[in-house]
Amino acid sequence: MSRFLGIDFAPIHLPLKRRLQTLAVFMVGTEFLFFGVWSTIFLILLLFTPFFLIPVAYFTWILYDKETYNKGMFLCNIRTDSIGKID
Repeated sequence: MSRFLGIDFAPIHLPLKRRLQTLAVFMVGTEFLFFGVWSTIFLILLLFTPFFLIPVAYFTWILYDKETYNKGMFLCNIRTDSIGKID
């Protein structure tokens, strides 16, 4: 193992496939940690561009749909709706 600044790194002779797998795990972990923050910043920045209606519509939907997870259902019941009937 090679060592730099007290950190043990993987051996240089590892196959490319293994290195790409490690990179993929790193990318997924980074995406999981930072995607929410970056998408919120992106939506706020979109407010100051000609595409300001996209975040306005998204934030409006968030406010409208805020209590759905507490109710456990949508406003219309699919079983009683005419589209959901099998007969």
